[in-house]
Amino acid sequence: MEKPSRFKIFMLSLCMLMFLWLSVEAVIAIITKRASSVGESILQILTLPIFVTMAAVYLYALSDAKHKRKTRYGQYTGSVGDLINNYRNGEIEESKFYESLGDVVLYYADPTGVDREGNTADYTLPAAEGCRYLPVFDSYAHTRNYYVEEGRVRITIKREVARKIIKTLEKDNRKRNTSKIGLIIEPSLYEFTIEASELRSVIYDR
Repeated sequence: MEKPSRFKIFMLSLCMLMFLWLSVEAVIAIITKRASSVGESILQILTLPIFVTMAAVYLYALSDAKHKRKTRYGQYTGSVGDLINNYRNGEIEESKFYESLGDVVLYYADPTGVDREGNTADYTLPAAEGCRYLPVFDSYAHTRNYYVEEGRVRITIKREVARKIIKTLEKDNRKRNTSKIGLIIEPSLYEFTIEASELRSVIYDR
């Protein structure tokens, strides 16, 4: 759940204090049978709903923030492996598959790094026609294990949804004039490739 800002906490506290104060005033007036002036009565009648509404709006905002937190990394919350297997088995339409794939949380590291000997190394995977693919994984542990086995000495692991990784790669391609525009999900498990063109509609429609 998103942590509320200090302003929201202050406003909620103020609403609650005013609500309690007005409630106590009403109870005291009833108990002591002291009728307040017409002006005070009107003020209480008008003010109480306002503060109650403010409190309700704030609680709704908190609920909405909680919902957004749950879907922060996309609408699809299943395993990337299950999604790929469903697609291969014909259990999900192609358009829905790529839409969901764009929401899958993946882990990756920078394409370049330093090996154990201290030399600069490119950790993308070669493919046909000179294209390069960045290996991505569905867990932090898989990412770390892969790069350790590849002899990488320093790893900065990032977590993002597939469509944002594709955007990052496309931006990098334009800067460096390279052809690293693909991803391979879990090379040792699924070996499923994603081309930028396949996710283009997902990327630019969101």
